[in-house]
Amino acid sequence: MARKTRKEKIIAELRRKLKVTQDLEKGEEKIENKETKESLKIPTITSKARIGSEDQKQNSLLAISPYTPYIKKDLTKTLILAILAISLELILYFLDRAGKF
Repeated sequence: MARKTRKEKIIAELRRKLKVTQDLEKGEEKIENKETKESLKIPTITSKARIGSEDQKQNSLLAISPYTPYIKKDLTKTLILAILAISLELILYFLDRAGKF
């Protein structure tokens, strides 16, 4: 691959600077549009919004992690297996103490 000449490097640098300035101008236009749209909005509170706040709290807890139901299932399985293992150990311990094992 041929090396870039000094002219090509300068042209590429100018092209990058032009792109950056165009992006900045577009960003300023977007910010101005957002400000005008937000200033036109008027917040209103309805009775449905107050009632739905409990539902929103519950939904927000579920929205924390999409894996919440899986975590709950895994924890219950782990708890059940732990209880079974401990109970098996206790049964074997008492059978050994009684001399039946």
